[in-house]
Parts: sequence; C-alpha cells; structure tokens
Amino acid sequence: MTKATKLTAMEKRAKIFAQDVYTYGSAHLAVIWKENRTWGLNPSVEGNGEKIGYASGCGYCKESAALADALQFLGKDDEEQRSIRESSGCGVETVRRALQSCGFELQARYCGKRENSYRVFKIA
Repeated sequence: MTKATKLTAMEKRAKIFAQDVYTYGSAHLAVIWKENRTWGLNPSVEGNGEKIGYASGCGYCKESAALADALQFLGKDDEEQRSIRESSGCGVETVRRALQSCGFELQARYCGKRENSYRVFKIA
C-alpha cells in the first residue's frame, strides 16, 4: 500500500489484528457465514471480536477471499501484502501457502455449519 492510500475502518481493524499477531505470536479468528438473498452464504472474518474481512459474489472461493482480505497486513512490506491479497479467491490452501512464504502458519481449528475457526501464528 502506498502512503496515499486511505485505509477503511475495516482495514484499520485488520491492521491492528496483524499487529497483535506480531506482538503475541498468534491469534484466533473466525469465519462466519451469513445468508444473503442475492449471493447465498457470504463469509465475514472476525478477529478480536471485530469484522476484519469479508467477501461476496459468486464464482470463486469466498472463504479464501475473506481470509486474504483480513490477513493481508501480516505481510511486512508491500510485496508480501500483495502476495497475500493475490491469493484471494484461489482457495484456502493458496492463502495458507502465501502466509507461509511470509513466515506465518494458518491452522484450521473448527469447521462448523456456519462458522469456521482458525489460528494464525508466527513460524519460529
């Protein structure tokens, strides 16, 4: 992101979440699936009790898009952040690999009917 780019409120919350992961070494996040009349179930990502990412539409992996949206700020520079953002919509495994290349692990903790739980942590 360039300095001229203004962050949305959700992006600011996602950036704070990323700082918490750096500070504490790990954090939990949840993907909550909500009903939408037009697009069916849409995921939103919650970290620290706040919405930090989301996806809508159809024709791609919405879960990976929401995770990439929420976790892009784990990248330490523009190039790493871009690699995480570019994994959006390509599957959760692609997001996981993008995070690994930046020094983070994404572990699935729980998969329910309308909620999935993950843990993200720094790789030692």
